[in-house]
Amino acid sequence: MLKKKKVIIISIVITLIVIIAVVATIFIIRKGKKTENKSNQEVANIDKAKLEMEFKKEFLNEETEYVEIRQKIEQSKVGTYDVKAIIPKITIEKEEANKINKEIYKLAADIINQGARAEKYAKYNMEYTSFINNNILSLVIRFTVKEGDNPRRIIIKTYNYDIEKDKRIELADIIDSEQENKIQNEINKKIEESNAKAEQSINKGYNAYIRDAESSIYKIKNATEFFIGEDNILYIIYAYGNQEYTEQMDLIIYKL
Repeated sequence: MLKKKKVIIISIVITLIVIIAVVATIFIIRKGKKTENKSNQEVANIDKAKLEMEFKKEFLNEETEYVEIRQKIEQSKVGTYDVKAIIPKITIEKEEANKINKEIYKLAADIINQGARAEKYAKYNMEYTSFINNNILSLVIRFTVKEGDNPRRIIIKTYNYDIEKDKRIELADIIDSEQENKIQNEINKKIEESNAKAEQSINKGYNAYIRDAESSIYKIKNATEFFIGEDNILYIIYAYGNQEYTEQMDLIIYKL
């Protein structure tokens, strides 16, 4: 009799342990799904249109702990050119930071000198903005160029710099393979949408910029202009004015 009771008690204990284990497993799975859903919700809640509009507004040219204004230039000659440039400088005295500063200054000098040599009236404006995320400094420089009768041109140059390691950051340094695939899909979708809008404009009799969707520039491994903005949001920039007379650009915005 006692042996039978002991078997029953052991059976009850084992059953309770199994029930507790099952309940705990269900709780963990549900909690994981809630966390995943919350993460997906945060990504879905990014207002990409708003962020894109904010990016295209005037840059603030603010000085921070790591970025200062190296030089302000205002030059003009009536009927010939008008140049306004705010040239930033990374304040860190390290080898790679100094190389970046030299590149920025040379880029500014080349464009400003180009304006001074212009045969027709030319207007140039240089501005910048910067962000800090996890010891990565992102510096974004924008040139707005209008030369003679040519369409307005926007040139974007970005620098991403690891403050602690004194090294430039490539896109591959900040995204994993899963993110790479998702971002590539975002790029493909964005280019498809931009071309659809351009074709609609052309059909209505307007000029529009058509992207070559098969171009290798749209492979994520070839993306060169990008930065990490506020709230750890990645921006990949296809500024077609970097090579042509156009202000058209595509922004790929992704929450890291």
